[in-house]
Amino acid sequence: MSVSAPAAQAELFFSATEVLAAARSYAESISDGVIERDRAGAVPYAELAALDASGLLGITVPAAHFGPDLSPVVLAEVIRTIAATDPAIAQIPQAHFLFVDVLATCGSEAQQERLFADVLAGARLGNGLAERGGQHAQDLKTRLLSGSQGLRLDGRKYYCTGAISARWIGVSALDDDGHLVLAFVERDAPGVAVGDDWDVMGQRATVSGPAVFDQVPVDPGLVIPYGGAFEVPQQLGARAQLVHAAIQVGIAGGALRDAGEFVRPGPAVLRGHPGRLGRGGRGRPAHDPPFRPPRHPGARGRGAARRRGRHARGGGPRTPRRRGGGPRLDRRRAGQGVRQRRRRRGGQ
Repeated sequence: MSVSAPAAQAELFFSATEVLAAARSYAESISDGVIERDRAGAVPYAELAALDASGLLGITVPAAHFGPDLSPVVLAEVIRTIAATDPAIAQIPQAHFLFVDVLATCGSEAQQERLFADVLAGARLGNGLAERGGQHAQDLKTRLLSGSQGLRLDGRKYYCTGAISARWIGVSALDDDGHLVLAFVERDAPGVAVGDDWDVMGQRATVSGPAVFDQVPVDPGLVIPYGGAFEVPQQLGARAQLVHAAIQVGIAGGALRDAGEFVRPGPAVLRGHPGRLGRGGRGRPAHDPPFRPPRHPGARGRGAARRRGRHARGGGPRTPRRRGGGPRLDRRRAGQGVRQRRRRRGGQ
């Protein structure tokens, strides 16, 4: 079986509630081994096959093509939920959702019918956009040229997140007339080689290595005129940035969750710090001063908030005053003074 073929028929959803429940279930299913996956930097084939079969990849497919057509809010929450468990897995379908939007706005009816059906069946669209050395994003060396044997794709791409295990790869290129196009080619097509030499710090399991396209045959029916998308108002960039922001929020939420689990009840991990974690450093991490929230001495309620506000404005603490207008006497200190005077008289 091809490494890019869907492992099973994907689930079909009809509501946001079902989708969010599926996202939580999927995130829980991949929680084991997430640290090992990141350290190893190997392709998470099993976890991605489960993602393909989960039905989550089809949540933005338009209703006209039998998709759930759910909102960007639901998409962001799905990505955030997955990223809180494994940011690398959440990063992989970013280009997939971008290409679904491109198909919906720029694709022909035939292109939409063919590729949306694949997406709903569990096909994932991989990334083949970025190059090195150009002056801008559309300064590309990759070419889609026509010849006696039909269309051929030739070029090299970098940072091809998700392409190594995708069903289709969306590749940006310039055609015979120098116009920007987006061509979809099968991952296993002749002439396609996706590398796994992705050695970085963080999100290593995305395996965002380079891809080489050496005279790859291209179906003319799978070429989208891509340049026109950027000549009119569009939301393609904003939707891609939304997914990226959701990944960052998920990472932050996961870090906060893990930190909370670290400092909650349980033996302290830090040993040998008597002054910080009790005798012999055997207290709970939550008792370590760096983990305890700062508190204003004696601060309670709205009065404490007002006092903090005066300090922030540089006013400093005020001397308490009684209703009559004079300074209010501190009874505790006054009592101490009376007792001291009595002791002195008795000593004399």
